[in-house]
Amino acid sequence: KVIFRPGLFYFLNKIYPLFDIVIWTIATKEYADPIIDLIEENKKYFIARLFREHATIKNNNYIKDLNNLGRDLSTIIIIDDKETNFSFQKQNGILIKPFFGSYMELKNDLILYDLFKILTKIILDKSHDVRHGISKYKYEIKQKITKSYNILTNGEIYDKTNNINNNSNNNNIYDNINTKNYLN
Repeated sequence: KVIFRPGLFYFLNKIYPLFDIVIWTIATKEYADPIIDLIEENKKYFIARLFREHATIKNNNYIKDLNNLGRDLSTIIIIDDKETNFSFQKQNGILIKPFFGSYMELKNDLILYDLFKILTKIILDKSHDVRHGISKYKYEIKQKITKSYNILTNGEIYDKTNNINNNSNNNNIYDNINTKNYLN
């Protein structure tokens, strides 16, 4: 059974007209594609799907190297629940708390609603570089994202281990995707 984070479809419908959305997971294609298909059952949100094989491995960690996207880094925001996943370009990243699908999370998790408001501020800031907006709203990002999510119930186990045996590294995986540039 797949449990979606509260506000997922609200969030996707709101940011879809504003951003090119790429889903990039450290999961394998075989595991993630059926879940992404469920998300896109009624509407295609993602211009690209990237998986574990598109990541770079460093010190036994999969890292989503944004340089491999072939786009100007000043226009890229990565939202991830694991900071090491965007450790090559931390200034482009917004760290979001993991979602486990517990009853309390389903009742109280407002992160995607807050995240949409912050992304809107970054766009309206018109600094021509999303990294400046992320830096400018860093405190608000931390407050809004953590405020709505201090929920882990007893008995939940989060496996933080990474068994990494794949050393593939693909370059220029994003070459043929057109960019919406709302920052100019």
